[in-house]
Amino acid sequence: MYATRPRRRFPFFFGVPFFAAGLIAASLIGSAGAALGLLLFLPLLAFKFMFMFFVFGAFMRMFAGGLARRGPYGHWRHDGFGDRAQPRREPTQEERDWAEARRRAREEIEDLFPDETD
Repeated sequence: MYATRPRRRFPFFFGVPFFAAGLIAASLIGSAGAALGLLLFLPLLAFKFMFMFFVFGAFMRMFAGGLARRGPYGHWRHDGFGDRAQPRREPTQEERDWAEARRRAREEIEDLFPDETD
């Protein structure tokens, strides 16, 4: 038995540079992997955002925008959903007569029963 322990075969002095080289190599490999991952992932992410913007936005314009009176998706009361391409139909003489009779009847009712909430 020796009084002192035997010398190491691989001194600590040589271990530090190899450890640093390993760290550098690992960081380079990790950076390359991250860059490759972003290179593959970012187009998919951009496509996802474009899909959400166009498709979900079209749905929102169709449903929420449909409450407006005018506009590309607008429909009001009984206009229907797809008739915006055709011009509006002119009312017939009978429809104009009915509208005039309704207006006169409303005026008579207003004369008979005036609104006294003012």
